[in-house]
Amino acid sequence: FKRHGCTIVSHLHTKNRFEYTCTIPKHAVTLTARYFLVQEHALGCIVTLATSAKQPVPVTCFLLHQHTHNPHTSRAWEHGLYALEGPQEGTAMLGLASEGDVFVHGARSADGSEVKFGEMGYVVALEDAAIWAHGIDVPRPHITEHEESTGWQVRTVILPCSVMLAPASESILNVILARGVSQDEALKRWEDGIEEIALAEAQHRADDEQFWSLAPQLSGDWPESWRRGLVYDLETLRMTIRPSAGVLEGAWDGMQIQAPRTVLAEAAMDMLFLSYADPELASEVILSHFESALRPNLPCMREDGSYNMVADDGQICGTAPEWGYPLWCCQQLWLRTGNLVWLRRLYPGASAYVRWWLDHRRDGEGWEIYGCSWESGQDVSSRFGPQQTGGTIIQHLRPVDLQASIAQSAALLASWAEMLSLTYTDETVPNPYPADIAFWQQVANEFTEKTRLMWRDGWFHDYDSVRQVWSSERDAMHLAPIFCDVADQSQIEQLRSTLAEPPRHSSQWAPLSWPPVVLTLIGATAAVHMPQEAAELAYRFIDSSFRSTDSRELDEY
Repeated sequence: FKRHGCTIVSHLHTKNRFEYTCTIPKHAVTLTARYFLVQEHALGCIVTLATSAKQPVPVTCFLLHQHTHNPHTSRAWEHGLYALEGPQEGTAMLGLASEGDVFVHGARSADGSEVKFGEMGYVVALEDAAIWAHGIDVPRPHITEHEESTGWQVRTVILPCSVMLAPASESILNVILARGVSQDEALKRWEDGIEEIALAEAQHRADDEQFWSLAPQLSGDWPESWRRGLVYDLETLRMTIRPSAGVLEGAWDGMQIQAPRTVLAEAAMDMLFLSYADPELASEVILSHFESALRPNLPCMREDGSYNMVADDGQICGTAPEWGYPLWCCQQLWLRTGNLVWLRRLYPGASAYVRWWLDHRRDGEGWEIYGCSWESGQDVSSRFGPQQTGGTIIQHLRPVDLQASIAQSAALLASWAEMLSLTYTDETVPNPYPADIAFWQQVANEFTEKTRLMWRDGWFHDYDSVRQVWSSERDAMHLAPIFCDVADQSQIEQLRSTLAEPPRHSSQWAPLSWPPVVLTLIGATAAVHMPQEAAELAYRFIDSSFRSTDSRELDEY
């Protein structure tokens, strides 16, 4: 592209649609390719070819589908791939033998332009496709050909597609890549995709426009990386919201696009962020997590009901109330919306969640503990001693941040119970909330006291109950008692200087690198009325993050 003076830019990059524009100055041609899902098994692309030339311009597009098959994920004994000209003009099939899966790709004119399709090409790599496109004969791969190093089978199917652009005109192609478990199903999905592509694109566009009509954007004197970074973050966040599937009813937060699963802590932080753009959806997603959970501790779980976080002794785990402070995040949602119906639905699940921690994660003397470091969210942290994996049992340690978060969570539940009690209207059943208010206030008082007892020599320390020693580690998460509003005034005064220059996290992570730690640190700094220092910490975190995601060059990470 550089050699021919071409430029490639993306003016559109949302959850729903990716568009890339390439200008080819030598031929006065601009190519635009807009990709989106037409439906679950059909990927669409609208290709626009435009010219400003004063004479006709012949253009050939090569529509390529490259597939990498990993035989090791299959239950079949033999593995081959074949390619066929499709039964419809301008289509090609790539099939797996003997498994049956088939992929169909092909194009149709969207505006009545005459389109001519050349003979299908079938090669291994993209480099081979480039050679073939120059008219040089490339042998077709034999059916079982594979990479020696991996065993993978890579194939590329090429459809040449030619149009003649009239002077100062454009031509539009609709392209679909469809998949199915058979040739018949894949072809039917391709045909349906071609018919539905314009409607699907219009629906995606409307969804994007609706979201951005309400979502916050930066304007004025902000760095360009911040202006774009906020958009990147919100669009990525939109991508993690998954539709109802399997055991999960309603929209849910997948946490990561490549390995979606429910994780309460990250979901709560995500929904707090999403609530600035779509508070109604954010509120519903949080309810989905509590109401679809198969156990009261909201284990990390995939949509098929399988658990993603099982400790070395078989305990089924979910993240603790100190990681991302999920109930605190819910409180911010409640303050933003004032939706009593939502709070009434949230309360039973939130209450059961904290009760589970009180019933199943207390040692013999009543202190809160983690089953394993995965539960803490601070995987294999050095705070917890030697570990083989994040599932290693670490019930010997009494963590400061966990005691503080139980106090915070209980105080929030007490305040919610009080609000629900004041608005209770069911005359057929006695008001259950006064008893809850007293219970949760008692728990909050108990763990406030426990947290304060962990203060030694000007710092909050974890305690090893087996060795009966106080930990010498200083960790940014030890500032949780301030964020959770359980530290006393003397303790706060002694920690003020540390808030501006905090210790590292887990003896390796910078304190401004892991979002739940950042929330603890900046939230604590703001809570003790140090706005200048809190703003400086927030600036450092956001600026480094947005500059990295907005960079045109890869950084060391």
